[in-house]
Amino acid sequence: MEKAKFKGDQVAFLGANDLSAGDYTCYGGGFPIKVDGVGTVGAVIVSGLKDFEDHDLAYQALLGMKA
Repeated sequence: MEKAKFKGDQVAFLGANDLSAGDYTCYGGGFPIKVDGVGTVGAVIVSGLKDFEDHDLAYQALLGMKA
């Protein structure tokens, strides 16, 4: 998780990855949706809880949908 790698330092995260603060964050809450043989087809994003709770909710929801 990027938050752990950058110790929650949003400025360092953005600078190290040449990203825009308007488009990216180093906090949890999102997961890519990947299809074998196809690649990334979408994402699930959760916001409103503590970042680690957002992350876990998205993860658990995806696990429930896994075929």
